[in-house]
Amino acid sequence: LGPVLGWLTYAAYGLRAPYFVAGAIGLANALVVSRWLPESLDAAARADRDREAAPRRPLAQIALPLAPFLLCSFLTSTARMAVDTTFGFFAQTALGASPRGVAGVLFAMGVTSALVQGGLVRSLAGRISDLQLFVAGCALMTAGLAGLGFAASWAGVLAGGIPVAVGFALLAPTLTSLLSRAAEDVQGEAQGLNGSATA
Repeated sequence: LGPVLGWLTYAAYGLRAPYFVAGAIGLANALVVSRWLPESLDAAARADRDREAAPRRPLAQIALPLAPFLLCSFLTSTARMAVDTTFGFFAQTALGASPRGVAGVLFAMGVTSALVQGGLVRSLAGRISDLQLFVAGCALMTAGLAGLGFAASWAGVLAGGIPVAVGFALLAPTLTSLLSRAAEDVQGEAQGLNGSATA
């Protein structure tokens, strides 16, 4: 919904307004989390957990075996964000697009990703391995990115953009799952490293 909200805010209040709206949404999110998602363990349960926890390993010892997964996270996140951050310039220059047209394409890609992750991935999980879904997602995303590089019309943009959205929606959750399994007893640290890699 972000691209459409950004376009509506821009259309109503100007170019700088979407940045303030995004900041307000982030602040509201933090407030909601702090208010309605409290710590699930009380102090005694946390103390018991900490006493029984295995000794911590050095971060490098944790990160090295996970490096291939973290590299994949970095590369796929970078590729996906590259589309979001450069598409508007490309569409304006090559297709004479308005902010509304850019928002519409990015909205279509976002809805496609949500539908794939919320429906298709859920139905395929367990029937097809995470590695197969990850590879299929990489292939679709690669094909879509290549297609966007040659797009000369709105049809070409959609023909490239939709596979990027589907590919990323397939590979992102399956990569997280693969990373989680590889991490074994250090899943929290692994997900923290993954968050850093995607950031």
